[in-house]
Amino acid sequence: MTLSEYLALINTIFIDTAPVIYFIEAHPQFGPLAKEAVIIF
Repeated sequence: MTLSEYLALINTIFIDTAPVIYFIEAHPQFGPLAKEAVIIF
C-alpha cells in the first residue's frame, strides 16, 4: 500500500509544525527533508 492510499483511509491527520518551519526557513539540515514531505502532500 502506498502512502497516498493509506492517507485516503484516514479521516483526520495531525501534522507537526516543525517541518513546516524548517521548509519556510530553509533550514540547512532539515529543509530539504521538509521539502520532500511537502511534495508528498
